[in-house]
Amino acid sequence: MRAERSETFNLRECLYPANLLTLGRLGLLPLTLAYLRQPKKQKQASLCLGLAMLTDLVDGSLARHMGQVSRLGEILDPLADKIVLNSVCIVMCQTQQFPCWMTLMLLLRDGGILLSAFLLYQRRAYVATSLKMGRITTTTLTAALFLYLLDGPRSGKPVLYLTLIPFFLSIWQYSQRYRALMRAAEEAERLKRESLNIPPSA
Repeated sequence: MRAERSETFNLRECLYPANLLTLGRLGLLPLTLAYLRQPKKQKQASLCLGLAMLTDLVDGSLARHMGQVSRLGEILDPLADKIVLNSVCIVMCQTQQFPCWMTLMLLLRDGGILLSAFLLYQRRAYVATSLKMGRITTTTLTAALFLYLLDGPRSGKPVLYLTLIPFFLSIWQYSQRYRALMRAAEEAERLKRESLNIPPSA
């Protein structure tokens, strides 16, 4: 089935099965963080994190299959990923010897992505969706978090270092897209002014 993307926000989109899965991912976060803070609840924390990230694998495919690709979903899905992963990394810095430097870099990158997405939306009403390297980073980082939970730095650190490859590539990829879209927006505004005979300083 061909996925048709809604061009405007609609409250009904909250009830789309794919978006409900994404909201469920956020709903599991408080329980996951609570388990992470309890040394004897690591299995439960792993299960909650696994269920949360399983919804990430399913929601996009489900939306496309049901023809319910929506603007709400395009924003909510990557935003939920960032909230979940950043929150888990912060807590695991305190409880699982997860490197603070990685958490800081992740917070800075995701803050930059969200800021650029907001600026693009303000300029062009354009929803900046996630890119390939960003999705690969999410997958490998999730694997590293699981290994830190199950076996600590011994198993988690090698996968975390591997995650740095798509992580830095994602920064480059997002910055390239941002520059290209902003240039396109500026050109569109220039052409519009010319068609309306509006001076550039107006």
